[in-house]
Amino acid sequence: MPIKLIVLDLDGTLLKNRWKVHPKNLVAIQKTQDKGIKVIIATGRAPSSTIDIAKACLIHEQTGHIICYNGGNIIDITKENKMDILYEKSLSTEQIQAIIKFANDNNLAIWGYSTDNKTGLINRSSLRVKIMENFNHLPSKQIDETTTEGMYKILLFCKKKKQVNPILEKLNDIKDLELATSSHSVIEINPLGVNKATAVQFLCKKWGIKADEVLACGDGMNDYKLIQWVKYGIAMKNGHPNLKLAAYDVTTKNTCGGVAKAIDKYVFPISEFD
Repeated sequence: MPIKLIVLDLDGTLLKNRWKVHPKNLVAIQKTQDKGIKVIIATGRAPSSTIDIAKACLIHEQTGHIICYNGGNIIDITKENKMDILYEKSLSTEQIQAIIKFANDNNLAIWGYSTDNKTGLINRSSLRVKIMENFNHLPSKQIDETTTEGMYKILLFCKKKKQVNPILEKLNDIKDLELATSSHSVIEINPLGVNKATAVQFLCKKWGIKADEVLACGDGMNDYKLIQWVKYGIAMKNGHPNLKLAAYDVTTKNTCGGVAKAIDKYVFPISEFD
């Protein structure tokens, strides 16, 4: 079947650095949309650091949808200066309080994405908090284990890579969490069932698109279920080893325009990019 939808992760995939879409990827996306093929972004990021990138790719004028917080928000961005949230699911107060207590007990910093979409919620000040503020264009607010603030997703920062697996094991004591890693020492926490695969399935049902009509590109383990679900699940060469094992194919690095190469291979004949 022909591909009708392309789903793209941002960091380590579509972007060549934190903010810039690789020029080859931009050309490929625009050609794809000109052919009537839908393109969406599916990221762990907040809307505040995603929408401008989507607009740079003209996604707001074409498909007009983005997936943020690994599926915690599905957003229609076709309207000027307005976000229509089509789907949202946040962590429960009990889960949030348990995660903060867990972080404090294990001497770990957190960054929580508030359900107001305007604030980062933290348990302590740190260099990583400052980085997250700049990265997301969001101010932070310190909270404790008694907080009732709502959160779509929490990042838990391990100090060393070797801490990740033991911390993941311990987190299983907190019920109904969706756990993934997006970098060597960051654990992403969502409510159970919230992931990029279920978010894309929501949109596919809305648009009448089947799994074997979808191409998806990603690099991290928060892309794993999505890469498994679609027919054309493409891992980046710079991606996690386990993701590459699960992928339909492996493309080149994000810094070399790997998304464009995947689109070239599976959507268009080579001649269209000459």
